Amino acid sequence: MPYLVEQLLQGKPEPLCALPQEAVREALQKMLENDYSQLPVVEEKGKNKYIKGIIRYKDIVQSMLHLELSLADLQVVDAMLTTPRLYYLDDDLFDLLDALQEHNAVLIADREKVLLGIITTWDVMAYFRTRSEDLMRIEDIESTIKELIRNACTNADGNLDEKVLKHCIADITRKQRDSNEKPPEFEELTLSQYIHLLLHSHIWDKIRPVFGNNREILRKNLDDIREIRNLLTHFRDEPTAQQRQKIQIFNDWLNRRVQTWQSDQRHPENLLQYLDGRQIFSTDRPETSAAPLSGENQATVEAGCPPEIEVAEAEGNRNRYAALADWLQNRPDDVEQVNMTFNQIEEIIQSALPASAYRHRAWWANDSVAHSHSRQWLEAGWRTSFINLDEQRVEFTRIRERKELYIRFFNRLMDALEKKSDFPLEKTRPQGQSWLVVKRLPCSICKGGTIAFVFSFSRDRRFRTELYIDAGDQALSKNIFDRLYAHQQTLEDELGKLCWERLDHRRASRIAIYQTVHIQETDNHDQLIEWAVNTMPRFYRAFAPLVEAALRELSK
Repeated sequence: MPYLVEQLLQGKPEPLCALPQEAVREALQKMLENDYSQLPVVEEKGKNKYIKGIIRYKDIVQSMLHLELSLADLQVVDAMLTTPRLYYLDDDLFDLLDALQEHNAVLIADREKVLLGIITTWDVMAYFRTRSEDLMRIEDIESTIKELIRNACTNADGNLDEKVLKHCIADITRKQRDSNEKPPEFEELTLSQYIHLLLHSHIWDKIRPVFGNNREILRKNLDDIREIRNLLTHFRDEPTAQQRQKIQIFNDWLNRRVQTWQSDQRHPENLLQYLDGRQIFSTDRPETSAAPLSGENQATVEAGCPPEIEVAEAEGNRNRYAALADWLQNRPDDVEQVNMTFNQIEEIIQSALPASAYRHRAWWANDSVAHSHSRQWLEAGWRTSFINLDEQRVEFTRIRERKELYIRFFNRLMDALEKKSDFPLEKTRPQGQSWLVVKRLPCSICKGGTIAFVFSFSRDRRFRTELYIDAGDQALSKNIFDRLYAHQQTLEDELGKLCWERLDHRRASRIAIYQTVHIQETDNHDQLIEWAVNTMPRFYRAFAPLVEAALRELSK
């Protein structure tokens, strides 16, 4: 079903009009009092108003300028546009857009040119905003449902039990697929299937404390929401005011239920941290509350061992949330959770969060497909685990599965590289970060920091062999980088194309060779390890003497 003009006129009052012989001063007064920029001009015959034209601010000014008449002398007939294009109730709204862009308003009539209404650019914006807000609230509801399901299927170690989740999905979709057809993945489910999954006996037993014994009431309300969603997304009909109110009231109710249940738990600042008396995250892991980024409380944020490699993916990244991902990725490896206010996030990204972040839980959903902002923190190895819109607070938790992938991959890589007799490997134990230092270079003139050869996964789905240059001082780091860059041609003749990342707004710089691959693409790990083991010794032999020479020159 198209968006019809008729839908925009529903509930609108009869338009304010001007008459042809009316003084322009009076018409202008109506516009000013009602904050209108135009008025339909009509001839009244009984109850009907026949369209004669439209009068706008622009028309009034042009008439005064070219006719050399004063405002007191002008009548509406002197300034009105007599041939406005008319539109009808059954017209598609999109057919009006060009005219609205040019004139800001269009007149709606019947076939006899009787005025039925006026539609402005603001009306169209308000219409689509209402529909968007309805869909956003429904997305809020769906996001909460999905988070409840995931947490109900989370084991005592804090990892998602894929086996249990897949079993429940297979159970609820059995009647909808052939016996030999593979069940859909969790992210492929429909809203109807998410509802059935939430109410599956295994999952319901875990989330019963959230809703009490209101299982059938919950089912009825969720089915109503699903029907309204279908109206909005399939254009079958326009939701009524009562249905729109239902979306808002149910979304608020669902949030209150989750937060009320949450406040009764032992650790109220963790979304669904305890389910049915079961703790998801063990208490022996340190937590971090994000203190102000400047001032005496900064030590609270930096608890644990400081990272020796500072992740700086945000440099040159047009996504402003890359800075937040950098900040998260640079948390010490023993910090599992970070609790932040929205204001603290805004300080990190140096920009205001959008209004939807303050109003809709769905904005914070861990969606790597539809949300470019959440893709940033997911690729950094973190996910949102708690959102409190009332307190404007969010909690991020490390993705355990990602951390374990890094540990397994880098352990295998270290074992393979150790067998290379021509590389002076520093044997270290991977901690679950996205990077691993394999060789540091001594630096007597450095003021802290690290100059090291590193393997690292970037957030843009790439893996790199790199020389990381952080001399503890920005000017010194850039000086070392520039001295190496002077040998660019020789180095690239030997190693191939290099990425020279000076990172002018960071203390550190890097020089790297990239491969396009993601840590979760485990089928490619063997090939990637082979590439890394063959590349790093050549990379080290080419750069190490040049770095040592640069340090000797600078020490003089």
